[in-house]
Amino acid sequence: MKTVCCLCNKAESHQGWVEELVQSDVLSHGYCPECFERAMAQMKKEINGKPFLKRLGRNSFSR
Repeated sequence: MKTVCCLCNKAESHQGWVEELVQSDVLSHGYCPECFERAMAQMKKEINGKPFLKRLGRNSFSR
């Protein structure tokens, strides 16, 4: 099974993260290290910009 980055589509191999992918491989999606760092930085920026419950809306957890 090959792990493919869900953002840049690079595939993980024994040589690191590469752009070529064999079509017959079984795939699992995740993040390559570069895209993971960018995604985490963006998420932290968004979280720090607004309080959590205000982002979700006040009544998000009420029934």
